[in-house]
Amino acid sequence: MKAPGSKRLKLTHEEPLSKFAFKFSLRRYTKAINIILQPVRDHFTNDKEAKSLLDQIKKYKVTKG
Repeated sequence: MKAPGSKRLKLTHEEPLSKFAFKFSLRRYTKAINIILQPVRDHFTNDKEAKSLLDQIKKYKVTKG
């Protein structure tokens, strides 16, 4: 992903997104967030126990008090 005025930008989950806030359009924010969240998605897709837990959580119904 390239930021305006820079050669190349590589985001990792350790870097705060706000550091690059002034350089991104909404589309680039979306791409950066997806890059950061992909390892989490992979974990819940590939890990059997995590996938089971996620399926169980999705079955809960939200109630308003």
